[in-house]
Amino acid sequence: MYATLHRSSEPGPAPGADLVLHQIGGPVTLTVHLTPDRPADPSAYEVQQDCGLTEPDAVPTAAQVITFTGPLSEQVVAAAGRAARERIIPAMAAHPGSVRQLALWQPELRRQVVITLATSLRSLEEGGRRVGALPLLPGEDVALLPGPDHVEMFRVRE
Repeated sequence: MYATLHRSSEPGPAPGADLVLHQIGGPVTLTVHLTPDRPADPSAYEVQQDCGLTEPDAVPTAAQVITFTGPLSEQVVAAAGRAARERIIPAMAAHPGSVRQLALWQPELRRQVVITLATSLRSLEEGGRRVGALPLLPGEDVALLPGPDHVEMFRVRE
């Protein structure tokens, strides 16, 4: 599966979008289009993960978009993948209000975007605190977990 992301300062309709997100405190509308076939757009992302969390059937009202601008090294990608699989996703899968998480990878730019959907902003905030307080796994190297370059909060448009 693939995803294209489009940022705009125009709040208008986004025909065919799978997600339409409006930045909190900012002018950005982010539209996400998911497709099983690789789009012609060279900036398209590969969907590395699309998983339901605690409340996968709930209607999301809030989203957090975390961007790792890159280029990310092989070592950082491997360490982040392990942290996500073994530490972060299990913690979020048990967190109330968590709906869905998409991990997107742009191979040419070696960039990653993680979109987390939740039932409320409060759930996203509490989830962020929960993840920040998790102890490292045995063998995890904090130097290979540099953290995101950008974190943005959005409201999900119905």
